[in-house]
Amino acid sequence: MGGGDANPGGDHSHIGRGGDAAYYLALAVPLNIGMPLAVVLIYIGEIGYPESKMWHSGSWAPNTPHGIFLYICKWLGVGFMTVGVAKATQILEKLRSKWGSLRSSGSKSDNVETIKQPSPE
Repeated sequence: MGGGDANPGGDHSHIGRGGDAAYYLALAVPLNIGMPLAVVLIYIGEIGYPESKMWHSGSWAPNTPHGIFLYICKWLGVGFMTVGVAKATQILEKLRSKWGSLRSSGSKSDNVETIKQPSPE
C-alpha cells in the first residue's frame, strides 16, 4: 500500500474502514426503485393493467397485496438509505466527538459569550 493509507497499521479491508455503508446503499437502491418502477410499468406502460393495479376504490395508499409489499419495500429502502448515508459520512462519530469536546471543555462561562445588559439609568 502507498504512503497515503487511510488506515495505517490497522485493518485494510473496506469493512474495517466503514465501507459497509456501500452494502446498505446497494440494498437501498432496488428497494427504493421497485414501487416507482411498478407505477410506471403498470399505469403508464399499461402492462397487466387493470388486473395488476396497486390500489383501488379511491385509496390514496396501495391496498392490493403486491402494492402493499412494494410500499413496505420502499420504506425499508428509505431506512437502509438513511443508515448507509449516516455510515458513509460517519455523522454519528462526528456528533459524538463534537458533543464530547463541548461537554469536557470547561464551565459554561468559558464556552458562551455573555451579553452585557444595559445598565438602568
